[in-house]
Amino acid sequence: MKDLFKQIEIFIKEELSSINPKISGIVLLEILKYKIIEKLRNLNLNIYNEVEENVEFTNFIENESNKLGVMLKFFKNPVSNLNFENKKNLLFICIKETIKINIKDYKTKKIFNYNCIPMTGIAITNGTNCKVKYEKNSLILELEIEDKIINIEKKE
Repeated sequence: MKDLFKQIEIFIKEELSSINPKISGIVLLEILKYKIIEKLRNLNLNIYNEVEENVEFTNFIENESNKLGVMLKFFKNPVSNLNFENKKNLLFICIKETIKINIKDYKTKKIFNYNCIPMTGIAITNGTNCKVKYEKNSLILELEIEDKIINIEKKE
């Protein structure tokens, strides 16, 4: 599992170096989502069968304009994260099993239900109220981004 995390970190570093540094925030997460999923499809992901307990690996990757938190999580049993408000832009990529995400629209107060099936993902903006349910034997990649540069038009 640790080897998978190291490979994912390498993918992300490679992709960040190839993406225009002026791109940040939720747009950067959307670009990374497609590129990471494409790379993950080529890996042997059967290693999760060896894991007997919940596991989480975390690291931070920084470049001149962004700080990216990378978390790989494996849940042996179902887990729910109820009614949290994310403080940063967040990307969930479901690698194995399913994630059920309920997103509350802050304007209309309606709840949007999303089932994230394997090899798909969803990017969620900061300040969004969510409820996340991880299924049994879920393998999830979470990325959270913090922009270092707020006003990109003034960047030289």
